[in-house]
Amino acid sequence: MIRRRVQPVRTANACVPVALLLATVLPIAGCFSYHPSNTPTRPSEPLAADAWPRFDTDPLEALAATPASVPRFVIDRDRVAGSLKSADDARIDETVADLESRTAYHVRLVRRTHHGLLRLWTDPRDSGRVTRKPFFSWNGRLEEFVRNGAFLTTPALAAGDAREQSRKDHGLEEDARAGVGPFGLRRTGEPQRWRLDEGIGLSVPSEVAPDAPGLIVHLTSLLENKYEHGVLNRFRGWGWAVAHIESRIGVPGPNETARIRRRDLQRQRVRALMDEAYPDPPVSLKEHIARDTLLHLVTERVEAEFPDLDTGFEIRPGTDIAALGATIARAVDARLAEHAYAAEALVAAIDEANPQLATRPLVVFGFSGGALAAPAVAARLHEAFPGRPLRLVLVGGGGDILTIARTSTLTDGGVTLVPKDGPEPTGAQLAELQRAYEEASRLDPLRAAAALRDVPILHISADADTVVPTPAARRFDQTHAGVDRIEHRGSHNTLFFFLNSQAGKIRSWLRAHGAE
Repeated sequence: MIRRRVQPVRTANACVPVALLLATVLPIAGCFSYHPSNTPTRPSEPLAADAWPRFDTDPLEALAATPASVPRFVIDRDRVAGSLKSADDARIDETVADLESRTAYHVRLVRRTHHGLLRLWTDPRDSGRVTRKPFFSWNGRLEEFVRNGAFLTTPALAAGDAREQSRKDHGLEEDARAGVGPFGLRRTGEPQRWRLDEGIGLSVPSEVAPDAPGLIVHLTSLLENKYEHGVLNRFRGWGWAVAHIESRIGVPGPNETARIRRRDLQRQRVRALMDEAYPDPPVSLKEHIARDTLLHLVTERVEAEFPDLDTGFEIRPGTDIAALGATIARAVDARLAEHAYAAEALVAAIDEANPQLATRPLVVFGFSGGALAAPAVAARLHEAFPGRPLRLVLVGGGGDILTIARTSTLTDGGVTLVPKDGPEPTGAQLAELQRAYEEASRLDPLRAAAALRDVPILHISADADTVVPTPAARRFDQTHAGVDRIEHRGSHNTLFFFLNSQAGKIRSWLRAHGAE
């Protein structure tokens, strides 16, 4: 008889980490508590007449002529013919046309609004897809929506012009590269010519059911992720139409154009030194390692020779603090307005294509960085569609943005107050800056809150958040005074990790507030 050896001690020890993990994780997963507001609904206070910045749209006129089809690649007919043995000319022409169609952007809407240029298109590569999961993402995104539109404003166009001109001046333009596929694909440069990759990225719903409860406008987090999309996919399953807006809340400083030129000067110098050291591409693994090591050393040397410039937001001795606070407020307002104008144009286009949605509830979902832009977006939609039911759901939001930029452990959003060479601002300077910012701000979440007092708001936040610090979340809630809250006992990261567990609660809240 064969006896099985039993090792109770080892088995018990092996279970200890699992038990500890379950004992740690399961309580966190359940640590969400609901706190309804006991404050009666109050009338909203309209935003000031000068709250919304005006963008001159005349520079966008040429791009309003974007053609119906924008080719991404030139197809080499001879290569196609060589790949299709014994095919006649008609078959070859048909294959070339099919390849051109399947690799092009098919623009279906171009609309110049009072504030920017809305363009929507279809990309056959992503037909029917809602999100994609990057194999490797430079920006840290775990999952991102499939972009099929953009909203371009004049400030964004000017920034693109500055980047393009700087690349030309420093010889950094990228040539059209021959493809490695059997048909010898070569980039056309047309998407860049028509600036389809610039502006705020958008996505319209892939399909809208006739009985859809309403439209969700999703403002992404800075590091768009599968956790927020997990919640949105639940709502799609419940019939909701979902549109997406890419959040870009980082603000450019007064020296942004000069900083672009300085960075391109650094790149130009690095490229020249590397071309001198390695005129031919490395072929062996040893050469690749040696080249990468040299590239690192050369980059450090060049950055020391040509240090990057200040953003223009830094506080130095003699800085006019009141003027700086107003400058930061205008920069933040302009960025928030771009998102609001994009949302207004996007909702109008979706309503036009799906008339059954036009009177149904509109829900703005803002996640993390997107939750900072969401109050201004909701305020704009409240003005633009006054008779439409509007609800706002924030996940990890707060206000004011200046304080969040100063205290967040993730990013300063471009608002760099401390000079590289010091000294650090004093407490008195920061207090004066804060007063000046709040006095000049028009669209900060704290300002927009007053314009949303008659709009039901649900805010899901964490009690130990350092990315959008918890005090900022509580300050927004107190400013609005009528926010229903779901508080998570944990950090910003665990809030998102367990967020899908709250999808049903969000739906119940929407139902209780007449949105489904």
